[in-house]
Amino acid sequence: MIGPNLIPAIGPTIILEALLLIAPHISRRGLLFGVYVGEAAARGEAASRITRAWTIRMLLVLCLTCAAGMTIGILDRAVWAVPIAPLLLLMGFYWAYVDAHRHSQALAAPAPSVSVGALTPASPARFVLPFATLAVVFSLGVSAVVYGALQYEGLPDRFPVHFGLTGEPDRWMAKSPQAVFLLPAVNLLVSGLLCGVAFLIANAKRSLRHERKGVSLDAQIRFRQALTLVMCLLAVLTSVMLSTATFSMIQVGMGHASRLSSVTMIGGASIGVLAVGMIALIALRYGQGGSKLERDVEDAPLTGALADNRHWYFGLFYVNREDPSLIIERRFGFGYTVNLGNWKALALFAGLLVLALGIPIVSRAIR
Repeated sequence: MIGPNLIPAIGPTIILEALLLIAPHISRRGLLFGVYVGEAAARGEAASRITRAWTIRMLLVLCLTCAAGMTIGILDRAVWAVPIAPLLLLMGFYWAYVDAHRHSQALAAPAPSVSVGALTPASPARFVLPFATLAVVFSLGVSAVVYGALQYEGLPDRFPVHFGLTGEPDRWMAKSPQAVFLLPAVNLLVSGLLCGVAFLIANAKRSLRHERKGVSLDAQIRFRQALTLVMCLLAVLTSVMLSTATFSMIQVGMGHASRLSSVTMIGGASIGVLAVGMIALIALRYGQGGSKLERDVEDAPLTGALADNRHWYFGLFYVNREDPSLIIERRFGFGYTVNLGNWKALALFAGLLVLALGIPIVSRAIR
């Protein structure tokens, strides 16, 4: 009999595979699997052969990982087995990527003579939307904390801390500040981090094409605006969902409701899907860094850090101690990466990693 973990094992694998397969096709013109090869070479037959080999390998990896996921879903009902298929896909991705990157290095172009900094007076960072979003999510988070404080004395000795798929509580613990205020604290932290990402995107280092029409700059600005809008929207939706969950948990704890509200259940199930969908839409509409909007000047050479192979390792890791930028556009994939040569960026990355790992650990310890 097919186990209940079949869909959780296969679903994320297919979504992740789709995002990985489109990665070479949304990259900036001139970049080939993390290597700057020049605009002409990126359209050549050698580049096409490398891309075709990558696609074949990734389709093979997809078949193997889906087969593994189906086997897990049929034979094993344990929750721990669910992430095995996505993990196998990531391992297969790095195998295919390293091979494609190695062949792309043979086509590498020399370092550019023109460098573009993080900002110019003609294109200042725009922080209005991130600031407004931060104010909204902070208000929502504080309202959840205040509501919990006002209802704390009236709560019974046992408080619900975990809910099943139907929204009904399936785990309780003694009432305590940790049990009642953990979710509001997570709300403020996660939504605040999403706002922080929006701030970083607005101030990220630019790499433009060396042209005088302003097409590349306009493409970069429009790409950042779209991505910033998505991050801010996700921050608000996450805060609304977690705030609503806090109110609903307290209502269940007080006996005024038997299960979580439908808004909380629907929101929790849909935010992840919505996030992937919006990012995929931006990737297909704009391309990485607005590459799909640069068609009028796509033959113009790329400048800045993206075109300088000397500071990139495996095309994934950017290390430049002389660059004050905290984050920079990815060479392969979608979004931005950290400048590992900047101690401030390293500290930021370490702090985010500690928070990302600490939240579930602390949550599990309390519960």
